[in-house]
Amino acid sequence: MCLKIVAGSAIVMMNGAAEFSTMIAIQLEPDGYATIQNLNGYKIGTIICPCSTVYADKLRVLLHTHPNVPAQFRFLTSNGWPIEKCDESAIEISKLISLGVVKIQRHFDLPRLGIKWLDGNHLGFIFVNFNCCLTEVRQKIVADLGDKFFHPENDFEFLERHEWPVAQSQESELVVWDVCQENYCVINKLNNKDKSDSLHKIRKRPLRLIDKQTMKKSIRLKHDYNPTSILISYVHGEATTHARNLKRELLNMGLDKVFLDVDDIPAGQDWQDVINTALNNCNAFVALVTPRYGETRWTNREAKLADDKEKLIIPISFLEKWPPDHLAIQFLSLQYIPWKTSEELKNEDDMSKDITSWAPICVHRVAKEIKKLCTELYESTPVTPSIESKHLVESSSAPPFPQPQSLICKKDYIVISAHSKQKYFVEKMTNMLREEQFDVWPSFDMDDLNGDVVDSSCDDSQISECSPIFDSYCHDKAFTSSSLLSNFKNENSECFEAKVDLKNAENQKKIKLFKKKIKEACLVIIVMSEDYISSRTCLQLAFYCEYRREVIVIKYGDFVIDDSCILNFYPEQDMVKFTGPEDDYNILATLKTEIIKAVHEDTSRKSYKDHIQKMVANLSNQLKIDNCVYVIGGTRVISKNAESFCIALGAELARLVNLTLVTEGFFGAGDLVGRNFCEEKEIRAKGKLHSIYHIIPRKDNTLTKRARQKEDGQFEKVPYGQTLFFGDSIAERDDIVSATFKICILVEGGQRSACLAEKFLFNDCTVIPIIFNNAAISSKRSLGASLSKVPCGVNQNDWSSLVDFTTPPDALAKTVKKIVLSLLKMRKICSKVTNGS
Repeated sequence: MCLKIVAGSAIVMMNGAAEFSTMIAIQLEPDGYATIQNLNGYKIGTIICPCSTVYADKLRVLLHTHPNVPAQFRFLTSNGWPIEKCDESAIEISKLISLGVVKIQRHFDLPRLGIKWLDGNHLGFIFVNFNCCLTEVRQKIVADLGDKFFHPENDFEFLERHEWPVAQSQESELVVWDVCQENYCVINKLNNKDKSDSLHKIRKRPLRLIDKQTMKKSIRLKHDYNPTSILISYVHGEATTHARNLKRELLNMGLDKVFLDVDDIPAGQDWQDVINTALNNCNAFVALVTPRYGETRWTNREAKLADDKEKLIIPISFLEKWPPDHLAIQFLSLQYIPWKTSEELKNEDDMSKDITSWAPICVHRVAKEIKKLCTELYESTPVTPSIESKHLVESSSAPPFPQPQSLICKKDYIVISAHSKQKYFVEKMTNMLREEQFDVWPSFDMDDLNGDVVDSSCDDSQISECSPIFDSYCHDKAFTSSSLLSNFKNENSECFEAKVDLKNAENQKKIKLFKKKIKEACLVIIVMSEDYISSRTCLQLAFYCEYRREVIVIKYGDFVIDDSCILNFYPEQDMVKFTGPEDDYNILATLKTEIIKAVHEDTSRKSYKDHIQKMVANLSNQLKIDNCVYVIGGTRVISKNAESFCIALGAELARLVNLTLVTEGFFGAGDLVGRNFCEEKEIRAKGKLHSIYHIIPRKDNTLTKRARQKEDGQFEKVPYGQTLFFGDSIAERDDIVSATFKICILVEGGQRSACLAEKFLFNDCTVIPIIFNNAAISSKRSLGASLSKVPCGVNQNDWSSLVDFTTPPDALAKTVKKIVLSLLKMRKICSKVTNGS
């Protein structure tokens, strides 16, 4: 075969026959929706192909052989119009060639949109569907570009093509096409005056939820009291964006004040104290009940405190089944507002149940329901200044999240929660307590409820699209108007019929009695036996008691509690151990001492939880927690893929300038990441101190194959980085770090690593799971579920790649670095908004 070039063509001699081919120039055009024919592209090179009967799909194959052609591209017509890949097999290359040139354009999953300030300065660009609403564009700008300006949620407004400003209330109605100019859009920076004026223009007359007489009585305290109408409670890792969107809708509808922790905690204030004060002063408590709501420490406590303060609780359910397990008793009698109605679910595509995305129209509907309920509550509630005045006079120095204590609590009243199989032991304990003049109510018949507690409630097929119905016992002040309650019953007839079903009527009666007894009690004793933790009903009762009252847990029998959810709420270190009948006397004597301390002497028990919180505060003072990433994983044998990944991850994380890496200080995954992090830092930092720490316990059982340890069980310092000793056992160290650090990377590991990851989730932290060969995760429900939940600020494709086992370890390490950077950036944005800097 020979080749001859003739005026841009080539004659190919094949077996004596001549076939004409043509030489085509390849030009890469700028991407984006722009008028591109007048812009200069990049001259990539040339390629030779047959000049007839060749279609674009065949030309694509030829182009991929050229080293400079992008892996992902699309063809443009001779006039510059993009061609879809599915149409290439029907288009001849003659339709593409203009003056011997074929134009191509880089292709992305989503088009690029430039973001430009009104003064002409360029902010950057984002990838976004041009058909999505501006509300979503704002969220994308905040996530990707928010570190380039202060207060990204509120500091800018969109301008449409003729430079008319777009109000935030209008953003849900407009899409990118309405504001883009070619392939960019223009935004305008707002100063404080502009923002206040803008909000004033779009908000209706404020809805006051505090009556005038109460306000007059509290006039002398007006400088100390900022009335909060609504507090939004949510899981940070699941619903931060949803909470902000809902807050914006509620403010635009005229509600006086909506408290959201990431927006409303002043600089220098203790966030727990601020949330506690806001919860005391709010009129309505809105809970965004996503799958992990109630499973995290703070959402669980916020919901219980709101119930104890008799707040109007409005749950927004993102669940497929109601109520949530860890708040089942409290939420059992509450109806919820569905995040999407059955009609909205039907009208959407296959992703309609994906809770990571909440359509603006659905947010708007939910906000309307909340406002309607708050208005009806205000109109139906008589003037009762007791709640307001009680909150107004609270000291600003009150401890964060104080233990809820009801005014009707009886000083010598004790409730015992136990399984019916421990009836004999409970009767013996009851007699002992009554001899000490205590009034005792044993509840060992509660495990005999007809079916699970959860099954007695309404499911999605029964729910009506109206405001919630509230337990008249907990919220009787909300329904002084009989007509209002009647209206609610009529609108929700199906649910009312379900709740008075004879099969479960006795269940409802028992649960209501249990809640009443807990409210009256000064102390709760839980007999936690193997039978007790095997009963779903018993566990729901235990979860209900935690934090509401002081609880003494008796571990009844010699068995292992391997449910981390139970141990998160009731640490085994705080339990009184009972191994057999021979312990009866010792147990009863210990109980008597503890009860007298708690009840008569008003002395708090020395709590393991309190000790952990002190250690957390100590560790937080030594490190810049906001810049830390904690690595856990296998400490003995890890797979080849995991080993390669750890080596690559250490090098990748070292490229993040301000990152502080923290490990367990043991062999295995953390050690591999740490060593390679140090090696890369030494190359880059040239002898400066490395930002790597190892948190190890002082001692534990012999683990010489997993850690650097002396014969007496004491752990040794790690030979690189800085070693900090915290905790007198591995379990205690794990409890400290899981309550301290906000980002955790899990690389394989066994049962202990999986349990530790669940502890991080309980503390509302983000776990980045790299599972490879980790069978331990399959038994951990909340950890497995977290794999499918994309954290706020993280790209969905990046998160999905964590479970793509075909991804090479080095590429996966780059993705994890990108995820870490996104999470740190999101925390930085929240910090800027919070601190007002």
